[in-house]
Parts: sequence; C-alpha cells; structure tokens
Amino acid sequence: MDPEQAIYFRDQLRQARARAFRDAEGFEHVLLCLERMGETLHDSVLSLGLYRDKLSAIAERSPLAAAIPAELSRWHTPFAELYAEFVMARNDAVHQGAYARTLTNHAVALALVLEDALMIEGRVVAQFMVAEPVVARLWQPVSFVRQQMLTHAFSYLPLFLDDPDRRGWHLLPESSVARYLRTAAKKERSTRLATSLEAAVSSGSIVPVRATTIAPDALVEETLPKLGEYPILVVDGDGPESLRGILTASDLL
Repeated sequence: MDPEQAIYFRDQLRQARARAFRDAEGFEHVLLCLERMGETLHDSVLSLGLYRDKLSAIAERSPLAAAIPAELSRWHTPFAELYAEFVMARNDAVHQGAYARTLTNHAVALALVLEDALMIEGRVVAQFMVAEPVVARLWQPVSFVRQQMLTHAFSYLPLFLDDPDRRGWHLLPESSVARYLRTAAKKERSTRLATSLEAAVSSGSIVPVRATTIAPDALVEETLPKLGEYPILVVDGDGPESLRGILTASDLL
C-alpha cells in the first residue's frame, strides 16, 4: 500500500472509530472500512475472510498486532483474534445488546492497530495531521460556533485574525465561549448567541489564543517539543492564510 493510500485509509479508520465511539453499537463503520481496504489491496471484491492475509500483513507492522498482546495478554487482544471475530460478525445477521457493544469496543481496538501500522513509517507532520479542519469565521454568529464545537466535540477551533496587531492564526477555546454564554442573564443569552464572533472577539468577551504553526513537511521529531496544551496548526508555506491541517498529541499517539 503506497503512502497516499495509507494516509487515506488511516483517515477512514479514524472517522469510523469516531463514529463507533459515538454509537455504542456502531462497529459496522469499522467493518465497512476493512472491506474497502481489502478491496483496494486485492483490486477485487471478495469476502471479509479472504481479505485476512493482506490486512494482517499490514497490521503486523505494528507491535500492537501480536508482540504487545503476547506480552500483555490481560490488556490487549491479538489482531488475528479481533479479525476472526469480525469475520463471524459479518456473517451473523443479528447484532444487538451486549454483543454489539462488545463488538464495537473490539472494532475500536482493531482500528487502532491498523492506524498504527499504516503510519509506522510516518516521518512528517502532513502524514499525521487532520486535514481540512473545521474553521471558525469572524462573520459567523456565536451560536453557530457553539454548534460546531458541540457537533464535532472540538475543544478548539482555528480562527484567522486579520487585525494588524495580531494578524495570523489563533485558536478559539471552548472555555472562552462557555464563559461568554454562561455568564449572561437568561434574556441576555439569546442576544449573545446571535452576536457575531467578530463582535464578541473585538469586545474582549471571547479571547482567542495565538496558535503555534508549522509547515506540512516539518519532521515529527522536531515538532514533538512544541506539543502542549493547544493544538498546532499546519500552515502552507505559500501563504500564511492557507491552513492545511491541525495536529494534536493524540494524532501522534
């Protein structure tokens, strides 16, 4: 699997894992991703069981597939066992209750192994960042910014300020938005929700923080010391306003 395909399927697994996390019985999102990977590797539509060898070959690049489960069997299940469980699940028409919830937990574990394996050779930030992140805009109402944060479970949203004194990328913290909304009286809350983000920022009611930015081709080993409380924004060198992605510590775990 070439690097571009590896990044694509890593992102697909991330999304499937996130959907499974939101849905206690949502293991099928990971199953569908496994099937798409298998089809790509075989250049043919086969059954999930027949994709086993090639998907296992990828997974085994990560120590989480077999070596760590062998050493820490109380904590981790081997990839081969997880995969066998999903082959049976694909052939079983009934998935509900505790069984489905167990499958979902195992789906998340299986996805994490494959994600680690796909990125085992990753060296630059562009390979790990979340591309095309959701961005807050000054002309948007605070109500919509709040909605975006809650819909995607984001703690921060990137925000570009064109103010001469602080031009550049910032991060909008959910804590600042929460303080702005929850310190309002009941009647005032509606007004604040309808206020533009620009007005709230200009008045100092919502306070963005200056973001650390890096280039897409920055080496991961050089970026690690910059990781802290806030995400890092990945900015295209061709233009400071061109946001390529966002990077957090969890993206590198």
